[in-house]
Amino acid sequence: MPALSRKAVFWICFLLLGFRLLKPVPLAAEAASPIEGEALRELLEKSLSVTEIDKEIGRIAIQKAKAADDIAGLAAAIVRSEAELERYREKAGAVLRAYYTGERNMLLAAAMSFDNLPQLFVILDYVEVILSNDKHTLDRYRKQYRDLQAERTAVEDEERRLAVIERSLLAQRERLVQLQSEIDGAIAASGDEERLRALIRELVAYWELTGLEEVRRYYQALGKAMRELPKWLNSNKELLEIDGFTYTLRLPQEELNRFLREQNAMFEDFEFRFEEGSIIAQGRRDGMQVDVSGHYTLEDKPQHAIRFRTDLLKFNGLALPDTTRAELEREFDLNFYPQKLVSFLKATSVEMGDGVMTVRLKVNLK
Repeated sequence: MPALSRKAVFWICFLLLGFRLLKPVPLAAEAASPIEGEALRELLEKSLSVTEIDKEIGRIAIQKAKAADDIAGLAAAIVRSEAELERYREKAGAVLRAYYTGERNMLLAAAMSFDNLPQLFVILDYVEVILSNDKHTLDRYRKQYRDLQAERTAVEDEERRLAVIERSLLAQRERLVQLQSEIDGAIAASGDEERLRALIRELVAYWELTGLEEVRRYYQALGKAMRELPKWLNSNKELLEIDGFTYTLRLPQEELNRFLREQNAMFEDFEFRFEEGSIIAQGRRDGMQVDVSGHYTLEDKPQHAIRFRTDLLKFNGLALPDTTRAELEREFDLNFYPQKLVSFLKATSVEMGDGVMTVRLKVNLK
């Protein structure tokens, strides 16, 4: 076979390189594109949720351990109470048998056989001591029995509470596993794993060291302000209309913002709005933005209140999970208590819209 010329070798190499460059990119490589925009925001939100849900799992685990300890303690108390009850049952039985068989009739016979008044008084003193001791024995038996029943009921209540805690713990763990799986899948498919994991680490560290404290500061300031709101409303009686036994509180959002800024300067950078069925708050300070959206509901337990519920909580545009919202609600009281405004008032409705919150109240003398 004749040797190929340099020109022929050049064209063969050129054609081979051309075919290589024109070869389609594998689908796996196409999927490995950087995550940006909405997809990146969702990934970061899930990462914050994993962090917060992990904290919730720790909190629930502590609750579970405490409930288990409480059940063990109550069970031990029941054993002691049962032994104590048995002793008093025997004593009470002896007392009742004495009355049933007529043994206590001798007391009456002795009282009737006195020879003089001093002797009668002595006999009556003995009778009083014996009857008092009988009553004490029977009362102690009744008390021990009631205590034992209460302890058994407490164990049943704790066992039900423990079952609820265990279900919640299981649900949160499943939720955590699912979210972590979604995060790992998105990162693996991005083709930019190192950058994304570094970004997530920085975000979580920033949230735990700075962001969470900023959100808690807002909630703490709001809770303190809400305690002062009834007093402030009493000083601004033009906001409260009275018609017989019906009271109507109309609170414009401008007045609410004025009140909050009087309470704490940090609300200078925060604004509240009343929209249809919701109260919305937005604030920005030191490069951190907090957005809160919620609503009010009427509740009578554990006490009558217009209770605030957080529907949405965002930090720097990232939505935080329901576990964080619930924890903040547990820690900080943002509720309004009508009876601190006027002791005999009870709220019948609360509405929000067009920049005004309207609370209707009635006289409640119960």
